[in-house]
Amino acid sequence: MRLKQAVAGASLLHKPVPGAPLIIETDASEVGIGAVLEQVQEGRGVPLEFASKKFTDAERKWDTREREPFAVKWAVEK
Repeated sequence: MRLKQAVAGASLLHKPVPGAPLIIETDASEVGIGAVLEQVQEGRGVPLEFASKKFTDAERKWDTREREPFAVKWAVEK
């Protein structure tokens, strides 16, 4: 839910601040995955980048236990 809120409420991408903590949030559905790279600036997470990927027919057959870890791996490698 935080991912959807971040996407819905974010109108601008922010510039990274050197040394500030980074956060990757991911979500997977039956049709694809999404990710937000955030950074903590002034006490709140602000978006630096958004990414998404539509699943292939084979990936759509995966169980949630396979989709969610794949989303994290994909986001980190992106």
